[in-house]
This record gives sequence, structure tokens and C-alpha cells, in this order.
Amino acid sequence: MRRLTPTNIARDIDTLRNALGAEKIDFFGESFDTGTGLAYRSLFDERVNRMWLDSPVPPVFDHSAMDGAIEALGERGFKDFCRWLAEHDHDFHLGTDKAAIEAGLVALREELDRAPRVSGDLRLDGQWAAGVFSSPRDGWVDAANDLVTVIDGGTPGSAAASSSAATVRRPYGLGDPLDGLNALQYNAMLCNVDPTPTDFPHLWSAAQVRRAAHPAVGGAYISPWCADWPVHTPPTPVVRGNSPLQISGHLDEGITPYVWAEQAHEAAGGTFLTVRDDVHASLKNLPCGARVVEFFRTGKATSGSCPGVK
Repeated sequence: MRRLTPTNIARDIDTLRNALGAEKIDFFGESFDTGTGLAYRSLFDERVNRMWLDSPVPPVFDHSAMDGAIEALGERGFKDFCRWLAEHDHDFHLGTDKAAIEAGLVALREELDRAPRVSGDLRLDGQWAAGVFSSPRDGWVDAANDLVTVIDGGTPGSAAASSSAATVRRPYGLGDPLDGLNALQYNAMLCNVDPTPTDFPHLWSAAQVRRAAHPAVGGAYISPWCADWPVHTPPTPVVRGNSPLQISGHLDEGITPYVWAEQAHEAAGGTFLTVRDDVHASLKNLPCGARVVEFFRTGKATSGSCPGVK
């Protein structure tokens, strides 16, 4: 696991390039792949023909900072959710006062932290509440129904609840399905190169600061997975290059926040495109995805913005 880093994967890609006898390569990456893309261009800029990175990760894997960006978006989404609940009091009966709904749901999270409810494999705790509070807009009806059920003392039955059920994992995650996410290997890629302290006291303290700043969803994201991580490998600094680079960020998405795309652009340079949606790595499914094809065919970069998923 200690060898799983963006830098080493980038070197593997360059080994393949060399084996194929290619002088340069094109690279399209989205989400997690973009960390490898940024590393490859920083190491082998002269071997990149064209590169496009959609929904990129940040140039530095500082997990407390990454958590903070995600949770700030989640808190903003929670407030929008509470506004929606107030407008739909006739359906969910949580009241018409947005501020009162916010306070009540934050109190529910605190209550579940103090006294989690367990039903079979389902554990309803503060982490569960924070996850429901962060539901995307198209999941608000299910989230509201689940919250009402829990407030009334029942057990929710939607996908948001069942996803919290316990799962069986094989040692080191090496037996995870090949068509799914291997959690341990994913965490290794992120945690191996975190340049900040990852001892549990440091991460716990940072989580409590975030929770105070964002009481609905703060302190609930990536950091715990890197607590006391045994491997620390110096990351390859992301630097500006001369090869054609296009970065696209999605304005309101919560998986790889827009600010990460801005940070990647600041570190690596290139041309920046804003996609006006909240959907992670949606560019390939959009009409403006044609700009990606044009970029790789002709080298024409595109800035400004384009419509996203409606």
C-alpha cells in the first residue's frame, strides 16, 4: 500500500507510454484520476500532448482543508434544504420557520451522537444525520421522510438509511469487487501523501473546529480514514507546465468542490472552464462535452462557462 501514490501511478503511465513507443500522450481524467494527471504533467510535462481534467482534486491532499471545503458546501446545502422544508410544511410538518428547523435538526444530530439508535445492522447516529443533511437536491424528499420517521421514533427505510448498514470487508480491501471502489486502496492514494499531521489527536481537534463552524455536517468527512496512517511519502509538488491543459470545475458540486478546481488551476495553470451544475464529473454527458473532443482534436481551449445538468 505504501507505493500507491499519484506520483508512482504517473510513473507507471509513463512506462506504458515508453513501451508503446509514443513520444507524447493525451490524458483525460476526472475526479480521482486528476491527481494522477496533475502528477504526470508535473513530472513529464514535455511528454503531454493535451490534458483535460474534470472535477479535479486539489494539488495538495491536506485532509483537514479538504474536509473543510466539502463541509462548507454541505452546510450551505443544509440551509437550502431547511428552507425547502419550511416551504413544504404541508408535506412534512416540521414548521414554517427555517431557523427553527435548522436548530431542531442540529439538535437531532447532537441527540443521536449522545444516544445512537441501533436497529439490526442500521446505526442511527450523528454521522448518519450529517449524511442525510447533505443529501443532494434530488434526494430531499427521501431525506425529509427519513428525518420525520426518526423524529417520530421510527426506523427509516430509504436508500439513505440502508446505505449505512454494516458491510463485510476482506483484509486490506483486496477482495473488494473489481467493478466497485476499493476503499483501502483509495484511502492509500490519499493518505500516503498528506503532508499534514495525521495523528488522531490532530485530526480530532481539526474535526471539532469544523463541527463548531458547521454544526449540521461539520467533522464528518474524510479525515478519520487517515488517522494514524502509518505511511508518509513526500508528494510531487504540482507545478505549472507548458503543455496544453484544460481544467473544468462544477460550480455547486459537493464531491470535489469548485474551490479544488480553482486551486488546481492556480497551481498547474492552463485554461479554466466553469460548468454550471452540481453534478460530479458530468462534463462527458453534457452538450458542452463536445468542447473536450474539439480540444483533443485541435488543441482549442475553452474558458468562461457552460450549462450543466438541469
